Amino acid sequence: MKRYLVGFVLLGLAFAPATLRAQVDLAAQGSWGDEFDFALGARATLGIPSLPLQLQGSFDYFFPEADSVTYWELNANAVFLVPVPGPLVPYGGAGVNLAVIEIEETVEEETIKRSDTEFGVNLLGGARYSFGSWSPYAEARYAGGAEQFLITVGVAINVGPGLTPVN
Repeated sequence: MKRYLVGFVLLGLAFAPATLRAQVDLAAQGSWGDEFDFALGARATLGIPSLPLQLQGSFDYFFPEADSVTYWELNANAVFLVPVPGPLVPYGGAGVNLAVIEIEETVEEETIKRSDTEFGVNLLGGARYSFGSWSPYAEARYAGGAEQFLITVGVAINVGPGLTPVN
């Protein structure tokens, strides 16, 4: 019974994007965090048809000053697009954050690896400037899992039917 249910859910998900005609953007981004320095990452955005709402998923890989530290984040956010006239669209939202840190230490000639995974809540606000299929954006975000403040800039490229203007 469970196999059939899983099969129906997967089949429904496979056809949902075609029937929803959702807008999809992919982005490359750079971030600066007050705890883990500079990061490079990627973002995928799914626009909700006829609503000023977007779902965002992102991955950021950080380059901390200490070579023995590895740190990365996964984020899932829902953002509300503020309906204002013009190509500059402010937004605000919230979501969840998964932060993973790994530390490698050498103690008495023995290498020890420790890791920690934290979940938290994201709060964010930003703006994107839409022109054509390209949309540069900038945002400020507090990531609860890492307990750090971030500033992110990036460029999104529309790969779906397009964002519905909110004017």
